[in-house]
Amino acid sequence: MSRTSLTGLLLLVVAGLAPVTPAVATSQEQRTTRLGFRLATPEGEWLLARHAEVLLTSGQQTYRVGLLSRGLWVQVPLDPRWPQVIWPERADELREARIRIEVEGFAPLVSKPFTWLTPVEGQRTIEFHDGQSFTVSTGESKRAELIVQRAVPPETQESVCVIVPTGLDPFEGERASR
Repeated sequence: MSRTSLTGLLLLVVAGLAPVTPAVATSQEQRTTRLGFRLATPEGEWLLARHAEVLLTSGQQTYRVGLLSRGLWVQVPLDPRWPQVIWPERADELREARIRIEVEGFAPLVSKPFTWLTPVEGQRTIEFHDGQSFTVSTGESKRAELIVQRAVPPETQESVCVIVPTGLDPFEGERASR
């Protein structure tokens, strides 16, 4: 093989474009599990994430891992092996995970806590506090649109003031304003 051909093959390997032989392809049957989110307003306008992360909880510790954004897409790796690569000393004790995504001028999106995918349990549903949910199976690469809500400035948020006379049960208080 000439030096030019070898250099070209090396560039293809580095770029991830090298041809895969059938022997290699059959040994890599397990595909990566991931969920890609494209963020949009309720009106359908696409948005860029300012910050996105996965929070992994083990015992009393939480490990924050930043997520990649590729253009309009936020990639969330959900492969069963991913916690062992990211947090090897605590991966076996992993209790739960959450996804958190921030978009400028919008309320942050935070998923409800979920347990990480395992090779045995091949499916997981990730729910967000606003009711949106997405199901992904082991080996599946899925894309979904995640709707963000406009942030409400603190001065325009509704507040409730409860007046509780001294000595009375707090549930018997009167509502002064809403």
